[in-house]
Amino acid sequence: MNREYANRDKELYNERKMRAEKKGGLSGALWNLACNSYGRKEFSDAWLALSEVYGKSPVRLKQLSEFWHPELKEAVIYLVDEKFGKEMEEITRMRMKGQFSASIWRRSYRSEDFGYYAARMLSELCDCLYFSTYRQSVKELLFCQHDWIRGYESFLALEIRRNNPEIVSLIREAILGENQTVLLTAKIIRAIILSGNEECIDLLLKLLKAAKLQEGLRQQILENADAGSVETLIKILKVCLEEDMFRYSSAIRAFDTWTGLGYGDVKPGTVRKCAEFAYECLTDEKCREQYLDSENNLEAYFALWSTGCYEIARTDRMVEKLLEHEQKYRRILGWMFVSHTDNSGYQMRMAMKYL
Repeated sequence: MNREYANRDKELYNERKMRAEKKGGLSGALWNLACNSYGRKEFSDAWLALSEVYGKSPVRLKQLSEFWHPELKEAVIYLVDEKFGKEMEEITRMRMKGQFSASIWRRSYRSEDFGYYAARMLSELCDCLYFSTYRQSVKELLFCQHDWIRGYESFLALEIRRNNPEIVSLIREAILGENQTVLLTAKIIRAIILSGNEECIDLLLKLLKAAKLQEGLRQQILENADAGSVETLIKILKVCLEEDMFRYSSAIRAFDTWTGLGYGDVKPGTVRKCAEFAYECLTDEKCREQYLDSENNLEAYFALWSTGCYEIARTDRMVEKLLEHEQKYRRILGWMFVSHTDNSGYQMRMAMKYL
C-alpha cells in the first residue's frame, strides 16, 4: 500500500522558531527541545527552565495541576495557541493512565504522583509542539506515512478517546480490513490502547485472536498492551491466557517487557504459569496480599509487580518487608524489584534506607 508523505508547514515552523528565539526563556527552551528531542543539552535547558518556574525540580511535583503552572500555559499558548494548550492538558491527563517509564527498561508501573511522570511529560509536550507544525490534520495523517511523526499518537489517541466519529470509523475499517487506504500501524495500535476507547480496544482484541500466524501484528499489539490503563492490560492478558498465546515468541517477549523477568528463553509452559500469577494478582487484591507472604518467589514477585501496576507507592511497605527479611533470598527478591522500577528516585530512596 502506497501512502503519501506527511509534510511540515515550513512557514509555520519558521514563524514559531522566530517567536521562540524572540521570547527566549521557557518558550525558547521548550521549542529547542521540540526540534532536538534527543539533545541532552536541550532537555537539560528545558528542565532547568521549568525548575525555575516551579521553584523546585519537576520530580518534586505531586499533582498534574502543579505541572500546568500559569507560566507553562502561557509559554505553550504563545508558541501555538489556546486550543493546543487545552488539548495538551487533556493529553497529559490521558498519559497518566499509562506507565510512567518510557525507556527500553520500562515496566508496567503507574502512579498518581506526577513526579514519576515529569521527565516523560516534558518530552511528550515538546514532541506535540513539533507535531503542531505539520500541514495535515490528524485525520489526513491516517492516510500518510506517519510512523516517525513525533506526537502523532497522542493527538490520534485524544481523538479516539473523544470518540470522533470520522476517526473511529476509519480505524474500525482498518482493523476489520474494510479500508485499503488506512494501514493499521504501530502508531494507531498504540493510540487505541492509550485512548481507552472500549469499542476500538474490543475490535483490537478480536484482531489479536484472529492473528494466528501473524507474529508481527501480534507483537505490535502486545508490546503496547501496558501503554494505557490497567483495565486494558488485564483484558489483553486475559485474551492471551484464553487463546494460549504464550506458545508464541512475540507473547513471551511482550510479557517479559511488562514484568522484567528475563524469561525470553524459557519454556512456554513456565511463562504461562507466570502469566496466570500476574492475572490473579491484577484481578484480586486479597491474592496480592496472600502471594507476598508465599515462599514461592514468583508468587511474591507478582504480588509486587501487580501492586506497582496500580500504584508504585503502595509497594513501599511490601518491598521494605522483603528487604528486612532474615532470609537472603527474600532480600534479593526485594532488590530485584527495586532495580526493575526504572526510576532513580524510587531506587535511591530504598538504597539510602537499606544500604
